[in-house]
Amino acid sequence: MSKWSAEVGNYLAADFGKYDGGRYVSKYKRGSQQDTNALAHQSIIIYLPSCTFDYCYAACAAGMGINMGTSTYPTSAVLNGDGLAVPSSWKNGGHSMAWVFAMLVNGKRYLYLENSHGARYVADRFSGGRKQHGLWIDESSFRKIADTNFRYGRWYCNVGELAK
Repeated sequence: MSKWSAEVGNYLAADFGKYDGGRYVSKYKRGSQQDTNALAHQSIIIYLPSCTFDYCYAACAAGMGINMGTSTYPTSAVLNGDGLAVPSSWKNGGHSMAWVFAMLVNGKRYLYLENSHGARYVADRFSGGRKQHGLWIDESSFRKIADTNFRYGRWYCNVGELAK
């Protein structure tokens, strides 16, 4: 994943449309303007020194997203006492996701985990009443994910190159 975004680039939502659950494949044409645009938006890859909650929290708190792969990921959510969507069930199987935001609520640190499976997670106090593509992960739940990433390489921040 990191090699692709560094060498090939990042495809633009404008070229494929807002999240579409996989229909993008039918819109892709090799050697098209989509490829040209992606090449103009290559990435600088910054690998994390380790996949710990502290490193991920610091990176997300600084405004950096983190791309990662894991064997375990949450498939549904419930609301916790802080009004946040948190994992209620998990699945085993290879999957890539991203840590995109860090937040402190009532003295507890959370990371927002963005998934690619569509709006499957329960609405919470920050989602405007709509189901969401991600959910909040505390340090305990984080370990379920981090402890199963051994087959998927080091997690990394993806710093996009601005188009000319």
